[in-house]
Amino acid sequence: MDCVYAQEIAKQAVARAAFARGVKKIDQVALDAIADVLRHYIQSVGEGAKERAELAGRAAPGIHDVLKVLEETVSTLFMPLAKN
Repeated sequence: MDCVYAQEIAKQAVARAAFARGVKKIDQVALDAIADVLRHYIQSVGEGAKERAELAGRAAPGIHDVLKVLEETVSTLFMPLAKN
């Protein structure tokens, strides 16, 4: 996917999510930054799912690969909180 196109889609998603949460105005720099984080996160989930599928001998990832990557991401993010 073209990087510029992906960034625009991510910006639209962030803007819609912000609007749904009641945000009426967002700074362009903040929008770009959050969209960039979102785009990188989605890309890393996709790459992780592809890697899991390849390790299992499959040509393409499935939803189970994506869900496993998401589970691992959440457990990694919140592991320090669980130790406290």
